[in-house]
Amino acid sequence: KGQGVMGAALATLSTQFIACMFGYGVLFRGKHGVALRLADFKPDFAHIKRAFLIGFPASIEQSMRALGIMLLTFLIASFGTITVAIYGAASNILQVVLILGIGFSMAISTVVGQNIGAGNINRASRVAVIGARMSFSTLSVLGLLVWLTAPVLVAFFVPEDPAIIAGGAHFL
Repeated sequence: KGQGVMGAALATLSTQFIACMFGYGVLFRGKHGVALRLADFKPDFAHIKRAFLIGFPASIEQSMRALGIMLLTFLIASFGTITVAIYGAASNILQVVLILGIGFSMAISTVVGQNIGAGNINRASRVAVIGARMSFSTLSVLGLLVWLTAPVLVAFFVPEDPAIIAGGAHFL
């Protein structure tokens, strides 16, 4: 008789520990292009403060987003299991679309920021306009495809439940 889940957990933990120790050995020996020293791990509080100040607004935004999702899920759960299933299937589909939109946003803001930093304000403006048009066009086509194929997409998650498929298609 095996050890079950506990055995799998111990095997995972021990192999990850061994791999980690091997990786540290390679890094600290410095024979493969990277050489670390313990002195390299000394904290630079000026950089830590700057990173904190830059990242703090984004962390608040992500925390509020997580809190909002948690509250929304709590409210949806009060309507019953079918509603939770509809929301789960449809929101998974929407996440694919949102990821593409977030990718556009990150790419455009990076290129705009680089151009502003280089003093190319006109180019930054052109990149923003072209990026917005590309994003709008792509996401509009994708949104239309999701709308037209909503029942098929929802059925991918819950193939045997017509009520959830209909509700998810209506949601989308």
